[in-house]
Amino acid sequence: MKLTTEQIDYIEHTLVKNGLDFEDLKFELIDHIASEIEVTMTIDEMSFMPAFYRVFDTWKAQLKPSQSAAFLGRNLVAPKIVIDRLSSLKKRELLTGLVFCFIVTLLFYGMSSIPVFRTVLHYVELIIPKSFLLTIIVLLVSKILLYQSKLKTTYSVLFNKSFLLSVPFCVIISLGGFSFFRTENIEDIRISSVAATVLYGFFLFSSARFLYQHYQFAQKIKRV
Repeated sequence: MKLTTEQIDYIEHTLVKNGLDFEDLKFELIDHIASEIEVTMTIDEMSFMPAFYRVFDTWKAQLKPSQSAAFLGRNLVAPKIVIDRLSSLKKRELLTGLVFCFIVTLLFYGMSSIPVFRTVLHYVELIIPKSFLLTIIVLLVSKILLYQSKLKTTYSVLFNKSFLLSVPFCVIISLGGFSFFRTENIEDIRISSVAATVLYGFFLFSSARFLYQHYQFAQKIKRV
């Protein structure tokens, strides 16, 4: 039995009342809950409201307020299903960033004795500040546009958190604060600076990826 537009709107209204104002997750849940209600109405031969209450009861635990101070901070309180999704994506981002940073830094350390590699790294170091500065400007403009759009998704929240984490350090990098070499003759590579640049470069990339996923969803709901 297919639900009416009014019945689907009622599901959405109930989810929003329970704090689910993240458009991407709300979009998913409306589809899941509507499908479950349709099946319940058909199999048990009941009207919408009894089927709605029965199905919605199974989702109550997922809609209880929750937080994850370790990964998302104490200020973000949202339904458990939202926190679980955000925490999972944030953990994956942090783990991927650390592993990527470790591998790249290890490769740099292993190749640091090769004169040609040190020369190439020197030229890369000259390009990096301008690249980081340009990226920060693009992300700042994107953040302003994101704020003005008022569309809230799990990706927009993760973009903001990655943005706040990476930008201060990336400003330092763009100003030349993490020199790759201890001396001007490029003989001694400062591995800690390489690691910091790689790590925060990864977080900038991650911020851009979350932003892209947010706008992908925005385009998706425009077509619906």
